[in-house]
Amino acid sequence: MLGTLSGGLTSTAAGATIQITNENGTIGGDAGIAFAADSLSAPSLLVQIDNQGGSITGNASIDLNIPGNATTTGDATLQILGSDAAGSSAINVTGGNYDAGGTFLTMTDGNGAITFTNAIAHADVLKVGALGTNGVLTIGGGTLSADTELRLYASGSNGQINFVSNVTLGGAGTKTLAGNTITIFNNVVVTIGGTTPADVYTGFTGQGIPNANYTGFGGNGSTTGTFAGAGANNPQPLASAAPFTNTPIIPLTRSSGNVASGGGIIGGKKHDTLVRVSSTDQLLALLDTSAPAANGKILIPPARKTSDLKSSQHTNFDASRSADRGPAEFRAGSSSPRRRLPQ
Repeated sequence: MLGTLSGGLTSTAAGATIQITNENGTIGGDAGIAFAADSLSAPSLLVQIDNQGGSITGNASIDLNIPGNATTTGDATLQILGSDAAGSSAINVTGGNYDAGGTFLTMTDGNGAITFTNAIAHADVLKVGALGTNGVLTIGGGTLSADTELRLYASGSNGQINFVSNVTLGGAGTKTLAGNTITIFNNVVVTIGGTTPADVYTGFTGQGIPNANYTGFGGNGSTTGTFAGAGANNPQPLASAAPFTNTPIIPLTRSSGNVASGGGIIGGKKHDTLVRVSSTDQLLALLDTSAPAANGKILIPPARKTSDLKSSQHTNFDASRSADRGPAEFRAGSSSPRRRLPQ
């Protein structure tokens, strides 16, 4: 699937979503999204290949190339889900100046490679995770910065974080690098912005030597690469790193048409019915009227709208408990439940 714009993409009312969805099916070749535009401005950005439950006999790839400014008032997400069920998976971000008002999340949930090349990315929270057993995260040039938190993870048992050219990890937020092996290549400098050193988590050899391939700051001295600026703390065991903590975004609207030979998804769309409940009493009242469907899912009668539930009471629960719970979302009828990745 290829998407190239001769100018910029601007959306003021809705987020920009580009996706390939493959649920319980097989793509007998490559599945790729290559998106290029001069600039982008939108409330949010989601570029994803959702292969959960499916298989891709070829490669899954996302290539983002926006040489100008890419701005979102909310989140920006690039992700490949179900990446272990593809021949290989890769997310490549080349150039551009990205600014997300919320979270900038880039991840593969299984094996895959993520590469940032001369990209400038800023967000309140910036997380990049090549989370599979053999995940590889490569940073080459540019600046990655976060106001609250920056996490770079390749935390699988063979995971690698590679800095292949000078890069700045900036912003006032905390900075965490977690990979079984972290390598700063020869003559490369990773500059840590702010005043607090980055926290580093790696694997260790049987002799207690960290897989921290750089010089100084607790590195093993196997390369001449090093940290600068606020520097980095000595490596700690990878198992001590906090979880990456992510929740994949699964849009409520799924494309269900055919893929045209020239790329792009055509055909109709399947819209899920969304029911919002804001308290435990409403949830229990909703479930009281539900029934198992033939496919094993819970079927909610269409007549049970949120407004119908506001006056419902359920005496088996202490109503005070609902005050501690935020709003919940359920999809009615044949829709699939929102999935979460293992933590």
